[in-house]
This record gives sequence, C-alpha cells and structure tokens, in this order.
Amino acid sequence: MSEGILRETTVPHARGQAYELVQKHRPSLLEAVASEAPRGQLEPERRLLLVASRDGAAFARAAAMIAADPVVLWAARVDGPARLLVLLRSDTTAQRNQVDRLESALGVEGLDCIQLRIDRIMELGELTQYAHLLERGPQPPAHELAAG
Repeated sequence: MSEGILRETTVPHARGQAYELVQKHRPSLLEAVASEAPRGQLEPERRLLLVASRDGAAFARAAAMIAADPVVLWAARVDGPARLLVLLRSDTTAQRNQVDRLESALGVEGLDCIQLRIDRIMELGELTQYAHLLERGPQPPAHELAAG
C-alpha cells in the first residue's frame, strides 16, 4: 500500500480488510501475468520427450539434466516415479538442435527416450471427427478413384 499499488476497499458480507489494485497499475499486472504460459500448456509444433528408465540412479541423473536444460518448458511425472513427459522449446534451429542433444544425452545415460512433435491440438469435437476418419482407413488418392 505504501507504494500506491493497492488501496483499501470494502467488500459486502466479508470480514477483514480488502484491497484492490489501483487502476493505473492494471496494465503492468496484465503484462506480467500474460508473459508466463500456464503450467502444462501444450502448443502446436513444440517437441515432447517421453523419458523412462528402470534404473533409479540413471533416472535421477537424467531428471537433473532435464531440469538444468534451458529448452525445457515443463516436465510431468507420468504413471509412477520413473517416467517423465517433457515439453521443450523448439522455435529456432538452435533450440531444435539442443532438443536432439538432450535426447542423445539421455540415451547415453541408458534411458528410453522418444521424441515427439505436437502436430495439432484438437478440441473434443475434432477428435471425434478424426476418429471417424481413422475408422475408414486409408483412402486411395483422388486420381486412382477417377481411373477405377
């Protein structure tokens, strides 16, 4: 309050003291909040690593390596203590090369590592349509249909 960022206000049916943000500071708050992607957010064209190991010591070394790598955006433990899903920055050639180096280093540590690329993020309705396309199986190219 002494910095002039908050001011006292009243809230009906509430106990204690309430504060609100002074209007002139709202853009700074919105900029600060918008600058960070929500935890766990997936975006198209990002790279994913699925990392697994049966060796706890190797997995611990790998987790430390992953945590220290600047291309790593977040990691999620998947189904137990020895599997991670890792989202990586891959906007530039240098970042994609770093992803490849990280995958290689994890392999040297003896971990199973699969690199994936997020092709497209689908809403549930789109996923249903995609499922129907998969049920139909591969379709011949249009020029083969016309000739047949």
